[in-house]
Amino acid sequence: TFHSTHSDSGGLQVVTLGKNVTDEIKNKIYHIQSKYADIGMCFDEIPVELLFESSKRNDNSGRFFNKNILEDKALKTAENIRNQIVQYKKMDSVCKPFIIIQGNCVETYIEWFETIKNYLSKEELNNIGGVALGFAAMGNGEKETLSAVFAFIQIRKRYLSECSFLNHLHILGVGSLNRMIPYLSLLDIEKNVYLSYDSSTHSNLFWRGSYVNNKSILSSFDKIKNKNFYNLMQNIKDYSKLLPNSVDNFVADNVTEDFLFHTITRNKNVDHINKDLYNFVVFLIFSMSVYNFKKSVDNFILLNDHHKKNISKLFLEMSLSEFNKNIDKIGLRSNKISNKKIKSFF
Repeated sequence: TFHSTHSDSGGLQVVTLGKNVTDEIKNKIYHIQSKYADIGMCFDEIPVELLFESSKRNDNSGRFFNKNILEDKALKTAENIRNQIVQYKKMDSVCKPFIIIQGNCVETYIEWFETIKNYLSKEELNNIGGVALGFAAMGNGEKETLSAVFAFIQIRKRYLSECSFLNHLHILGVGSLNRMIPYLSLLDIEKNVYLSYDSSTHSNLFWRGSYVNNKSILSSFDKIKNKNFYNLMQNIKDYSKLLPNSVDNFVADNVTEDFLFHTITRNKNVDHINKDLYNFVVFLIFSMSVYNFKKSVDNFILLNDHHKKNISKLFLEMSLSEFNKNIDKIGLRSNKISNKKIKSFF
């Protein structure tokens, strides 16, 4: 069974492509979210400026954070959320929008949230499902992740009494084990926080010819029936046994060696292939990879980096002044987006 279905908005992709999105496009996406999802990510107007015509998703050198446009972008995001709620109500939908919080430091994350909270009415805030931390204006290093999670804790301390949706934090696009540590430390501090998660790193694995196996190792599958192929076949059987008996039996009866081979070679044009079964197998491999990644997170903390989790927890429990004073001293990997307009040609 599914706990909930999440739907992205595509806001980050718009920024990295250097394009603008119209109200018509937004409304079409709200319509899809309201029809098919329980949670719909908002269109966040990201407070960055591009140095070139476009910027790759993880290329922080191609854009810079502009503090001067932070308030304006937050207000536009709040207006997007208001329109999102209106469209959901028109569709009589159960879908709830999620606020994506943007910033370039702890203080600007807090300012972004406060701007949106003060813009929306109490009734509109009651229609919010939760929040996610955005890194498009921050950067995606370990240090930036720790800082963003710390900002969330400060926001929650100040506003949980009037914003109960702060009990749900969505982990947006984090596929690194080290970057998961602050979120896991958060659960030790804030017992009532519910975490959800997505990452294109894992959702795109199948299309790159790989998956996370039951030993939490990234494995490839080739377009021939070799050892890698039969390992994948066995992994699917093992994973299916963790699922309800009806699913396990369905896999055993229908996901044959030949069908799996057709699936991983993306041969959807074979006359006799069952398209629905094809899509099911693709989803099965994807969900298996996510499950095995979650196991790897647990093992990573338990066997390798328990001390890192303790350090992370220590920092998350600091005051704001203590945090800012000490964050640069612990040697975390940083990949921060600049807050200055510096154009490099090299």
